[in-house]
Amino acid sequence: MSEPADLTTKLQAFVAGRTDLAPECLDLIYARLQILARHAVKGERRGHSLQPTALINEAWLKLQQQENLVLNDRTHFYALAAKAMRRLLIDYARPRDAEKRGGKMMPVTLSDGAHGDRAEPDLLDLNEQLDVLEQIAPRQYQILIMRFFAGLTLDEIAAYFQLSPAMISKELVKARGWLFAKLA
Repeated sequence: MSEPADLTTKLQAFVAGRTDLAPECLDLIYARLQILARHAVKGERRGHSLQPTALINEAWLKLQQQENLVLNDRTHFYALAAKAMRRLLIDYARPRDAEKRGGKMMPVTLSDGAHGDRAEPDLLDLNEQLDVLEQIAPRQYQILIMRFFAGLTLDEIAAYFQLSPAMISKELVKARGWLFAKLA
C-alpha cells in the first residue's frame, strides 16, 4: 500500500493539532510506525514489557505534545517518531538499570548485516555516544537515526537531505565507525 501524495500535508495538520486525519491515512501511518516500533524493540531482552503498540502510542503522544513542532515532510515525521521511540526506550531502561550499569542491559545492534557480527552495545552507553555525535556531527547523527532507528532506506534518506545515496552511505560509514570506536 503506497502513501498518498498529500500525506505530508495531512501529517503537518495533524501535528498542528487537527485530529481529523482520514482513516486510510491513519492506517498507513500506523502501519509504518509499527515497523519502526518492532525495529526499535527487536533487540530487547526476553520478557521485556514495553510492547511495540505501547511504544507507538507513547511516541505519538510525545510528538503531539511538542509545541511548535515543524514537520518538513513524511520522512522527517518518521525520523522524529523513531527518535521519540529511542528516547522512550532510554527512559524505560534508566530506572531498571540504575545500579550504575550493574543490571542487565538491552542489546542494540547497529549492524545492517554488512559488517558481520559485532558485540552489542549497552543501550545507555549507546545513547550517551549518540548524544555526543549529535553535537559534533548533526547530519551524521540524523542519518544514523534515520537508517537504524527509523529503518529508512538510503534512497529515502538521500531524498530528505537532497544528496546522493552514495554520499549518504559514506556519511553512514563515518558515523558508524566513530560510534563503534567510542563503544569499543
